[in-house]
Amino acid sequence: MSPVEQPEDAAATAPSTTALFPRLRLGRRWVNLVWTLPLVALALLVAFLVSAYLRTLPEVQAFIAEYPGTVERAEPQGFPWWLGWQHWINVIFLVPMVRAGLQVWAGRPRAYWSKPGMPGRDWLRIQKRYPAEGGWSMRDDAVSIHRQLGIPGGKRGAGVGRLWHLSVAVLWVANGILFYVLLFATGQWQRTVPTSWEVCPNALSAIVQYASWDFPAQDAWISYNAVQLLSYFVTTFVAAPLAIVTGAMHSPVLARRLPWVNSEVAKSLHLFVLAWFVVFTILHVTLVLITHPLENLNHIILGRNDSGPAGLVLFLVFLAIGAVLWAMASPISTKYPNAVQKAGARILGPINRWF
Repeated sequence: MSPVEQPEDAAATAPSTTALFPRLRLGRRWVNLVWTLPLVALALLVAFLVSAYLRTLPEVQAFIAEYPGTVERAEPQGFPWWLGWQHWINVIFLVPMVRAGLQVWAGRPRAYWSKPGMPGRDWLRIQKRYPAEGGWSMRDDAVSIHRQLGIPGGKRGAGVGRLWHLSVAVLWVANGILFYVLLFATGQWQRTVPTSWEVCPNALSAIVQYASWDFPAQDAWISYNAVQLLSYFVTTFVAAPLAIVTGAMHSPVLARRLPWVNSEVAKSLHLFVLAWFVVFTILHVTLVLITHPLENLNHIILGRNDSGPAGLVLFLVFLAIGAVLWAMASPISTKYPNAVQKAGARILGPINRWF
């Protein structure tokens, strides 16, 4: 049997269960995480009111004056051409990797902290509770995911999704290695690595300023503010390596050869990394577009420090291309699963032979 499930297989199975919005276990209760959306909105409102009040206090004003939010650096300044290209290549890889990862999760829609995952021990799920009578197989547990959310979508797409996820991950890692080499070879690492404890009070100051909707002074061409610096550092040097390590720990071969590898814990940590990338991307793009958008887009796309419209135009072009690729990925994968399998075999084959 081919390791890639054909689309026709779904028709021969029981009716699909649609994936639920994630449910989190709190003690013996399950909480629908959709409630985090209004709670986040309420938290932002409270943070705004509290921060606006704090900024009226002389002590807080003096603190912000002493720590304006940015740790100044003399060098390096500006954005080299390769940084912009790396940025967009990373986006091209990250989007299908996240979508295919959601597809793989739909095939095993529960997360555990135990080894092995036992019924009733899950802490996060996008499926219903286990039935009380038992007799629930892993195949029964798989859920259907919308084709414009996962790749390729549907219920029996985990095989294709896994090929997408692993193949793109190899390209993403290769791009990341090149990024690290260029980052340290050109000194640009100083823009994303804290080199002084002053980053801590400056980060606190920047958070208060952001929360009060009176943003800290920004000149990203020279240096990032402390919140930007810390978030980029965590994304580049913590989240990305953790994604690679926890992804590799999913391997059944590693689980057999290394008894201390807990694939269920790795999966749970992998989901935390996924959440970080999604939240970071949303916040990052939002802040780019609401704080000097023309300058920001020219910085990262063109490597220019001006407020012309060229960066915005190219951003909209890239956005349109990304939307087309997003819409095409699932239909192509469903129609040509063997082509996806062959492409994955070419990319993953050398890696398999090395290990």
